[in-house]
Amino acid sequence: ATHNIRQQVCATHRNWLGTRMEQLQFDQFEIETRNKDIAKIAEDVKELNSIFRECSLLVAQQGTLIDNIESNVEQACGRTSKAVDELEEANRQHKKAQSKMMWIVGLLIGAAAVATGGGATAAVLA
Repeated sequence: ATHNIRQQVCATHRNWLGTRMEQLQFDQFEIETRNKDIAKIAEDVKELNSIFRECSLLVAQQGTLIDNIESNVEQACGRTSKAVDELEEANRQHKKAQSKMMWIVGLLIGAAAVATGGGATAAVLA
């Protein structure tokens, strides 16, 4: 009877050890799977970091381009304003010159009238 109890205890112990070994193997598999998943996440984070750095570089480059565009627009506005001022001055000068030309033409017509005795002036003015 003692031998029989001993066999039962040993069998129970073997079953327990077998179950425990299976559990340890399963736990080991789970740990390895999690480690692989963590390594994959770490690689993904590195890749994401690289993408953010590239984006940062692009934003900095575009910021420089935008600054250049802004500067060019400001210069164009200043030059356009100056061009408008110059066109207005040119228009004033043109009007002055046109007015002076009319006076000169009038004086020439008057001088011609005096020189010819006035008859030609009456015909031109009529």
